[in-house]
Amino acid sequence: MLIENYFSEENQALTFKFYSTSLGRTVVKEDPVFANVTEVPGPEQDRREFVKQ
Repeated sequence: MLIENYFSEENQALTFKFYSTSLGRTVVKEDPVFANVTEVPGPEQDRREFVKQ
């Protein structure tokens, strides 16, 4: 399996592309699940306060 990734600075987006030879299997994608979402710290805040340990 080959996994390529691309980052778009303009869109602040990370994209993954997956390549492989066919083994007869399929993938079913469901809606994304968001977990452990935190607010983005402002410039006056210490970013270490937002890191979960």
